Amino acid sequence: MANESKKRRRISFQTKVLLPVLGFLVLLPLITVWILDRHVKNTSRDEAIKTLTTVRAVFRNSLEFRERSLEQQFRNMVNEPRFKAVSQLRDSATMQAFLNDSLKEFGNEVQVILFSPAEPAQASSGVNRMGTGSLAEFKECAQSNIDTAIEGSLGTSLALFQQKAFNLVSIPVRINENTAPIGVLTLGLELGQSALNDLKSLTRAEVVIFSNGS
Repeated sequence: MANESKKRRRISFQTKVLLPVLGFLVLLPLITVWILDRHVKNTSRDEAIKTLTTVRAVFRNSLEFRERSLEQQFRNMVNEPRFKAVSQLRDSATMQAFLNDSLKEFGNEVQVILFSPAEPAQASSGVNRMGTGSLAEFKECAQSNIDTAIEGSLGTSLALFQQKAFNLVSIPVRINENTAPIGVLTLGLELGQSALNDLKSLTRAEVVIFSNGS
């Protein structure tokens, strides 16, 4: 009887020792998997944030480069003696005819040209290749650019007009370099598939443009 009692106590002691060990061995793989899964998720999240930040920076830089290129391209038009002469006439019909001829000279990328005089009493003049949407709607889209250009600085932005993405470039019109602007020339260039493909190749990401409420 004494031997059996000792044997039972030994088994009971071994069980007490083995149960925590077995429990630890069962939990160890689960804990290891949980730690690894959390690490992988955190690493993937950090990499995704880093990639998104890089893509966003490249996208912004690409748009800024495009806007600077457009500004250099169209500033020549503002400095053209004939344009300066027409802008001083303060005659909307003459300006309209000049802008219409200018639109024909540009490629299809340029869809809208608008001249906004600095004096509020003067009417704006413009041409629209699209055939849809009024110049008043376009001016509303570009108003912040126009306000910036009236103050003497280049105004650029990306806007939605008639359900299409546009680069808007507003250039101050001066008679002399040191004089205040007498008006603003605003050009609307559609951000078409070719431009989107260029941005896509630079960012190595899909490019989707949408607006609030769309």
